[in-house]
Amino acid sequence: MNLKYFLKKPNFRHLDRLTTEIGLIQHTNLDIPDPKFGYSIDDNARALIVMAKYYLIFKDKDAFHYIRIYLNYLERALTRSGFFHNFADFHGNFIDKKGSTDSFGRTFWALSFVANAKLGVFSQKAKDILSKIDKHALLLEPLRTKSFIIIGYYNLKNKSKVSHIADELIEKFEKSSHEDWAWFENSLTYSNAAMCQALFYAYRLTRKKKYLNVALASFDFLSLASTHKGKPAPIGQAGWHERGKEKALYDQQAVDAGKMVSTSLLAYDITKDKKYLRLAYGWYMWFHKNNIAGVEMIEPIWGACYDGITPKGVNLNKGAESTLSYLMAYLDFSNLVLKK
Repeated sequence: MNLKYFLKKPNFRHLDRLTTEIGLIQHTNLDIPDPKFGYSIDDNARALIVMAKYYLIFKDKDAFHYIRIYLNYLERALTRSGFFHNFADFHGNFIDKKGSTDSFGRTFWALSFVANAKLGVFSQKAKDILSKIDKHALLLEPLRTKSFIIIGYYNLKNKSKVSHIADELIEKFEKSSHEDWAWFENSLTYSNAAMCQALFYAYRLTRKKKYLNVALASFDFLSLASTHKGKPAPIGQAGWHERGKEKALYDQQAVDAGKMVSTSLLAYDITKDKKYLRLAYGWYMWFHKNNIAGVEMIEPIWGACYDGITPKGVNLNKGAESTLSYLMAYLDFSNLVLKK
């Protein structure tokens, strides 16, 4: 495990290619940004976290150019009701009335991260937007949305709101889990590690042991369920994994692999149990051939990540979500190494 590798700055060439003055383009056709799909707030929120985290770790002021663009997209997407548009066309015109609750949660997380990052005018702008959307944050029901918002309130050091939502996750876990199924729902679907990650953060802020116990139990269960013949294997999108049934192996998405890296590193940071550091590295190497197809997911010249693993091999498109998931995993390892 060569952790010195993460001392190098990551490669943002592909991210730069996807970025216009409006925001981050969602999709590509092979290597080339595909303008017909326009922009999404999900990807701009992820990109905002990536570039803010990059600046905090490497102190490279080139990050400010990107932070400005992605934060401006989030500001423009804000509606009068305190929700957000999600999708815009290539010219920046919003084409939906209201985005999903998950997109609200990811945006809340991104804004809270920047608000807490002491980035001058960027942090102030993030705080201003948060003041207009906070009224909705405790009312949204989907578990992944709740999880993103927990992480947001963790960034804002709001113990009471973190506890309020974390208790709801604990209740869901207690109702759903059984001896052979330590999970919050009756199926494993997308971004599964988000719930575990949120409870690890809830424990770190409040020190309530029940959050750590459920975070560890659920994450250990997820880790075992997300393995195939000794290899990391994200739950496939073509069928997911319902309780009592076989899990789908395909299509495997980079966003799930990246989330497993970040959550494993958080578990290691909290528990100091090196099994989680090994787990994080194994999942990071999913991007570098440690997957059931034995394929390299990263195109090294541009720093781009392929869009997933299908039954026929790699999806050769290189969209924003996949590349951002890889960059987030890389930066979380960089943060660990540079903290030591």
